[in-house]
Amino acid sequence: MKLKNIHIEDIEDVIVKIEKSFQIQFENNELKEVKTFGDLCYAFKMKIDLKNSDDCTSQQAFYKLRKAISETTIINKDQINQDINLETLFPKKRRRRNIKKLEKNLGFQLSILSPKQSTINGISCLFFVFFITLFFSWKIGVLGIIIALFSFVFAYKTANTLNVKTIKDLIYKTKKENYLNARRNKKTFNKKEIDTIIIDLFSDYLDLDKKLLTKDAELY
Repeated sequence: MKLKNIHIEDIEDVIVKIEKSFQIQFENNELKEVKTFGDLCYAFKMKIDLKNSDDCTSQQAFYKLRKAISETTIINKDQINQDINLETLFPKKRRRRNIKKLEKNLGFQLSILSPKQSTINGISCLFFVFFITLFFSWKIGVLGIIIALFSFVFAYKTANTLNVKTIKDLIYKTKKENYLNARRNKKTFNKKEIDTIIIDLFSDYLDLDKKLLTKDAELY
């Protein structure tokens, strides 16, 4: 699927995620002249009003995560490498509590806990069944949909399944979704990394081939 075939609302959702990562916000109609993916990348680079620093954010994210994990667990930071499995660091029994401690230490949310896929599938089926029921008994249908929606909320509130496997995966996710928070100095950015971050977010959230995200790719 090409970028121009994606619904505009979905593209706008990704733009919001990019704004959050870079801690900026475009004003209304500020992107009205943006027509291509290259235009969008350029607009973000121009919007980020920080000092350019030619250093590696991934490396900084690793050191920051390693330090925070060491301080919130009993594991020596020298034992934490990029290939270590997060399930080893965060056993299931106290995982939610320890992840919250880690996020508090870091000062931002990692969003690495999700409900089991089987749970999501079950609630989705329940929602679909009650949606169909609307055509036969609207009272039962509405009640069922409300129950399904509350079930979704509860599932995410109590989620305990890791959606990343290793420290390396966590570094990638953190750099992508919390770019400035991942850096040692939040008043700087590496201009050379911006295009890659935007490409990763578009590709991962819209399920697009990165090869199609060229400068000339049309947005609409």
